[in-house]
Amino acid sequence: MTPNHFSTPSHPTLLRRAVLFAFGLGALLPAVMAGAQQSGSGRSDDVWAGVEEMVVSGSTAGNILADVARSNSVTAFSSDDLEAIGAADISDIANFTPNLEIVVAGATAPTFFIRGIGLNDFNANAAGAVAVYADDVPLNNPALQLGSLYDIENAAVLRGPQGSGPFRNASAGSIKVYSRKPTGDYGAEIQAEFGNFQSRDIQGSIQFPITEDTLWARIAFRTVNRKGTFKNRCAAAPPKNTRVPSATYCGERSRFRKISNVDENQPKWLNSRNNWALRGVFLFQPDLPGDIDSNWTLVFRGARLDQPSVVGQSIGTNGIQRFIDPALDTVAEVVNPSLFLKPQIFGLFGQPDQRGYQDPDILKAELSSIDALMRAVCATTCTVGQRAGAREEGRRRVAQDLARDLDSNPHLGAISHPGGTTNDTFGTSLKGVIEIGDTMELMTITGYDQWQRVVDIDLDFTPNTRFENNTADDGHQIFQELRLNGTALDGLDEIYGGPLDWEVGAFILTEELNVDIKNNFGGLAPGIARRRTYTQDITSIGAYAGASWDFWDAFTVDGGFRFNYERREIDYTLFTSVPFFVKDEFTGTEPTGHVRLTWRPNEESSLYMKFTHGWKSGTFNAAGSRFRNVNPAASEKIDAFEIGLRGSYFDDRLNLTLSLFHYDYRDYQLFTAIDENNQPIQFVILNASDVELFGSEVEATFLPWEGGLLDIKFAWLEGEFLEYVQTQIRERQIGFSVTQILTEVDRSGNRLLNAPRYSVTITVRQGFPLGRFGSMSFRYDGTWKAVTYFDPSEGRGSPNQDLVFVLPKDTIAQEAYWLHNLRLAYYTPDETVEVAAWVRNVENRTYKSFGADLTEFQKTTLFFVGEPRTFGVSTRIKF
Repeated sequence: MTPNHFSTPSHPTLLRRAVLFAFGLGALLPAVMAGAQQSGSGRSDDVWAGVEEMVVSGSTAGNILADVARSNSVTAFSSDDLEAIGAADISDIANFTPNLEIVVAGATAPTFFIRGIGLNDFNANAAGAVAVYADDVPLNNPALQLGSLYDIENAAVLRGPQGSGPFRNASAGSIKVYSRKPTGDYGAEIQAEFGNFQSRDIQGSIQFPITEDTLWARIAFRTVNRKGTFKNRCAAAPPKNTRVPSATYCGERSRFRKISNVDENQPKWLNSRNNWALRGVFLFQPDLPGDIDSNWTLVFRGARLDQPSVVGQSIGTNGIQRFIDPALDTVAEVVNPSLFLKPQIFGLFGQPDQRGYQDPDILKAELSSIDALMRAVCATTCTVGQRAGAREEGRRRVAQDLARDLDSNPHLGAISHPGGTTNDTFGTSLKGVIEIGDTMELMTITGYDQWQRVVDIDLDFTPNTRFENNTADDGHQIFQELRLNGTALDGLDEIYGGPLDWEVGAFILTEELNVDIKNNFGGLAPGIARRRTYTQDITSIGAYAGASWDFWDAFTVDGGFRFNYERREIDYTLFTSVPFFVKDEFTGTEPTGHVRLTWRPNEESSLYMKFTHGWKSGTFNAAGSRFRNVNPAASEKIDAFEIGLRGSYFDDRLNLTLSLFHYDYRDYQLFTAIDENNQPIQFVILNASDVELFGSEVEATFLPWEGGLLDIKFAWLEGEFLEYVQTQIRERQIGFSVTQILTEVDRSGNRLLNAPRYSVTITVRQGFPLGRFGSMSFRYDGTWKAVTYFDPSEGRGSPNQDLVFVLPKDTIAQEAYWLHNLRLAYYTPDETVEVAAWVRNVENRTYKSFGADLTEFQKTTLFFVGEPRTFGVSTRIKF
């Protein structure tokens, strides 16, 4: 085996930029604070003035405020915000939250990134770096995390590692969603939305008291149905018993005397939606003697998703790039590599894949490009060299266009097997808050969730059978948390400025997961695993404590500590020609915490400085080959420093939030594609040694006049791999023999994936009173993101057998783009009826939501595409 080393250019170290960044900050803060001191006064102390307004009720209120205090950097969404951006699930908020990326490769496989940190793991045992909570219960498995958003009080994105408090594995941050609680009154609400693609979105709620003073209920539901947005050329294939041998129906490869295996009677439209969800919330407030008050919230929730699997585009790379000298005049010269202008490159984006399929739209674009070049190069008769050169250059130009925008019909393709995804989830939680006197509160949270999911997908996105995957998994989790908080040393306010607020607690989460995966490679590569099964058990325990003290007139110091323990066990079987068995376990422990100093120079502003140490447990690689086994990735650790400002100015007409942060990661977990040993593409988790990033976020809300609002959120992020060398075993054709070589690809200095350098969101809202006829409201939501990479190669994929990059720049990436949403609503005078018209993705912008390079195994690339333009009307009635 011959070692070989290949490196990519390294960017200037981020540490030097961080030093300049710190000097700039030192110059900025005095001016900011001077402006804060000159602001008007006359309002109560409001440390969180820069956060979007959050209307809270019941026992949820204290928890949301505690989350804000614990995180500092938070973006909140009200129910109106979620409706305006058309949020069907939490993945839809990513486009309108700077420094939040949620990648969905399928209907039930989300991955989350906050400030460039996350894990692109789509496996059933994925362990992300962003903790997702519903009503304070963690949703650990991906099958639980994309539930429908309906009847929501609010949602909050907490940025940065959560080193203290009741958080688990939140080395990047957390997302929290809270359901609406009953208020004790009678009420009902129904909302219906109808749009293109025959979409129907019906949701509603009803609340009522079961007993007048102690037990209240709220029942809510949502159903979403929509025809698919992806048109399938392979639909309506004839029954197999009527097919002619060797015939093709939608571009599949025709084998001599063989019947096409394209599924018959499959739907014409894919990427449809067919979901329902139901939730019941019961609030119990018993009348207890003495100074003890309590309230208990019981939640039941269930949901079902049943639809064809989500599909996308496949673009082949099985070509050769030749650089023809137009002066050549014979066929023998044109095909002679020694006469090329520069060495040929094995691999060309946009060409057929390993099974010979090329999308008709790509072929049409290629022929058009070649024809245009020939007419430009030679007006009358072309020489052999000119014709050959035009063909090669035309294909390269099409490759550049495809890398940027995909083909001309990104929502049209040929899928031989539509498969299907079903996911049935059920959960219940009980949350109790017991107030003991005026100084102490006990909280208990108990949760149980289960799921049963099947994902049958034609993952190659072509009419041939190359890589079809059927995954069936089921499992359940149990969660319990106890928390006690209170106030001590009341006399401190007479000496040092304030009492000591404290909190202690502990939680335990257990999960059992069962997975069965079947792969169909269409007869390719004998000996490759066709099936893998495993069970995984997780036990995660955390114990935490925290305190906050107003130790001086305008200063508060607070800190927290958490001890983390996690144990994982796996029983794994890989079925090849001979079954391969593995039984493994590992345990991870780590103390984490934070300390913060807050200064409030006046009633309108506050400045904070915070240090956090975070941690995320290691995880098993359940998708690797027998060569890699299930070797677990090591735990990742982070040290994060953040400073920020919150303020309200000009009589509350301007609310401003500013944060600046710097992260150092050790053993950063990276989910990446591995091509080696002539195996199928392997998506495994590796430790990328050290990662450094820093950046800034600014959120400003302006209220310029009555009924007007302008909200601007801006994020800047610099992140790179300080040290990451990816080692793979590759095959290289040398003469008539195949040799295995050890390849080292140096990714050090490359930008982090799912971490655009800049992102901006803008919301403009204006109300128009109509007197006794009611009112109208106009709302615009826009978002812009810089280039986003989907792998650690900065969008170039893997090098070929000669260690040359084949794909054009930004192929496995999404270039900078805008999305625009519009909404116009009418309200009756009492606001009990609302009628609205809306358009989302106004320009019908095509954008990639995820991409992967599979060149080494199947000579192709895969892309999931974002939602096309949708429009419609909605109405809401309150009783």
